[in-house]
Amino acid sequence: MKIIFAVLFLLVSQVTYASNFDGVWKGVGQMNSSVEGKLAVDPVIFEFSQINDVISSKDCWNFKFGGNDWRYCGHRDLQLKGNQLFYKGAAIGTYSENKIVVSYLEGTAQVDAEAEIQTDGKMNYHYQSIEASGKFLIQDGVGLVR
Repeated sequence: MKIIFAVLFLLVSQVTYASNFDGVWKGVGQMNSSVEGKLAVDPVIFEFSQINDVISSKDCWNFKFGGNDWRYCGHRDLQLKGNQLFYKGAAIGTYSENKIVVSYLEGTAQVDAEAEIQTDGKMNYHYQSIEASGKFLIQDGVGLVR
C-alpha cells in the first residue's frame, strides 16, 4: 500500500503551469487492491506549491479497512527540468498544460499514474501499481476541487 501513497505525491506538479495545480484539492476516491479489495477513500486531500524548480506535494488519505479508520499523510519534493519530472534524480514523467503522466519501477512494482485538470477546473486522477508477484493496487478519483 505504501507504493500508492508515494506516487500520488508525484502526480500533480509542473513548472510553467504550476499555478494550474497550486493549492489544496479535496475530494473522494476509490481504491481496489488485491489485498484489501474495494475501499472508499474519503476525503483525499492534495496540497501543491512551487518554489523555483521544486514542487512540494503533500497528501492525506482517509479510508476504512477491517472495521478501523485509517489515515495516511505524506510529503514529497519533485525536481522540474523543462517538461520532465524527476524524483530522487530519476526522470519519472512528463507534463503538459493540464496533465501529468508518471511511470516508474518501485521495487518490484510497475507504477503508472496520471492527473488531469478538466475544463470545469476539477482534477481527476488514476493510479495503478502492479507487482511482479501479481499484487495490485488501483485508485481513481474524479472531481477533486480547490
